[in-house]
Amino acid sequence: MKFLYTKLALFVLLFILAENLLAQNVFGPQGPNYIREIIKTGPENGSGPVVSYLQLLNGTCIIGKSTVNNETNFGRAIIQWNIPDNIIPDNSTINSVRLYLTYTKNGHSIELEAQFSSLPLDIQNLTQAQNEQLWQLMSTTGIGYKTGVNNVLEFISNNPNDDFNLAVKNALVNDRFVLGIRVSVPSNVTERTWTIQNPSITLRLEFTPPTQTVYVEQKLLNNSIVDSIGLWNLTQNKFDKYMVPKTFVWDVGSSKTLQGSQKLLSNEKYKHWEVNSQEDNNVVNHKTFQIYSFTNNLTSRFNPTQPGIIIKNSLEGTTVDGGQVEFRDPWFIDYPDPAFGNELRNRGMNDAIYYPRPSPFNPTNGGQYKGVFQNQDYNIPGNPYYKVGMLEEQTISVNGQNRKFFPYKWTGTSATFQDEWYRQTGAVFTSSNATATAVLKGQLMSNDQNGISSASQRKIVRTDNGQYHVVYESMGTVFYTYSLTSDFYGSWSADEALHTHGKNPAMDYDENMVAITFEEYDPQVGGDAKILLYGFSPSGNGFYEPWNTVELATYPNSYYGNAKPVVTFNTYYDYGEIFVA
Repeated sequence: MKFLYTKLALFVLLFILAENLLAQNVFGPQGPNYIREIIKTGPENGSGPVVSYLQLLNGTCIIGKSTVNNETNFGRAIIQWNIPDNIIPDNSTINSVRLYLTYTKNGHSIELEAQFSSLPLDIQNLTQAQNEQLWQLMSTTGIGYKTGVNNVLEFISNNPNDDFNLAVKNALVNDRFVLGIRVSVPSNVTERTWTIQNPSITLRLEFTPPTQTVYVEQKLLNNSIVDSIGLWNLTQNKFDKYMVPKTFVWDVGSSKTLQGSQKLLSNEKYKHWEVNSQEDNNVVNHKTFQIYSFTNNLTSRFNPTQPGIIIKNSLEGTTVDGGQVEFRDPWFIDYPDPAFGNELRNRGMNDAIYYPRPSPFNPTNGGQYKGVFQNQDYNIPGNPYYKVGMLEEQTISVNGQNRKFFPYKWTGTSATFQDEWYRQTGAVFTSSNATATAVLKGQLMSNDQNGISSASQRKIVRTDNGQYHVVYESMGTVFYTYSLTSDFYGSWSADEALHTHGKNPAMDYDENMVAITFEEYDPQVGGDAKILLYGFSPSGNGFYEPWNTVELATYPNSYYGNAKPVVTFNTYYDYGEIFVA
């Protein structure tokens, strides 16, 4: 039995030792951020001037007593370590201190007997008054002393209640520890100095951070608490599940990674985390939290989602659908996070990607999207929101023929867009059955049976380089396209809308330049109708670019659609003549 008790006692002792080691954290060994040499002329405790010099970290400080030009100078050193809260939290217990430095004896054999002070000021920039303040503090206060051996000074304190340990603890509130070093030279000695080798100065601290009690919960919109959350277990490389509410006691300054439930619960899903009841707009889940002394509660917040929202295509502005749409959802769970065992999470607003989906697309509650939140407004700074997109080009079968389609604009029912003319744009769904519609433009297609009619107007030309050019009407405006080769059945450019509103286009050419005229009137703007003129010229590799846009005339909007302008275009040397009737 005695042997068993011995083993048990040994196990308990080892467990306690291990627990204590785990409870401690280590800072350093760390070299200083700043070093100053501070010098006083005249009697050491007299009223003479005090100056200081900020040294390079690979420089030196001379401390002690010296004579220069028949004046006595006293030198001291001030050393600063910056220690922000994320390195050592305020109010941490400093269990152990180790200060290490080397020095050189200048012309004598006396070892350095250093006297230490803790100083309150940031030493980056000091005024004359502050130099004198620090000198006085170093003369009247102390937190310890140590005598070096063989040009090495090593100060160690393993007592949390030692003056040096307490000084470091009290300095943490300023996110720095400033150490003053001075020596006492007997009055009958005229000169005795030591040079501190700055690169060798290091500070090592073992500390136990304070703890904070944190209440973790997960709530539906009606504030009822549901299901469980995950806490990342670094040792086992997985999320441990905890039913909520759950109270944790964590070290201040530690980082904890939490995962809100990824389930659909009562037709609600995870929307964001809240810290002390304040919403975090970075909706990434799982999320890593820094634990502060004021971190009281963390809440995974759920909100209702809508299953009836539709994103779809409209081919040439008709009810005909097909092809694919794009959807970018900050809450879509698709990213295997390599930092956390490839556990899946959403990407959040900044990193979410567009996914092509068959049209019509419904991010339903029953699928992997788990529905869509209403009223995620893109006008609110920092607010996460959805984005919709059209493919840059796609081939869709219409009436048994494969036709190319290109983005035109967005329209919708109970849906608004950041910019309806952008291929990819932010979208807000304002009702449970909102529909976002991508209007696609089919190449050389029109939803108007008269889109290329009107015997008085030329709609197609062939320029001298062999390229074909077509202008026609569709979806209430005018489109222009051209062949990219001299083959009518080869590739064509994407059909380009010349304006948001237009009717009755006509075109002419001279050599390789094209002129297009048409009527324009926007009923939402009102006013008169207009006759517009556009010009295009080759830009290389078969492409054309606009070279001129002119408003030629206005007329009563009641006559809009009847003007049917025609254009003739010819050039003579460097001068061109364009006539529009």
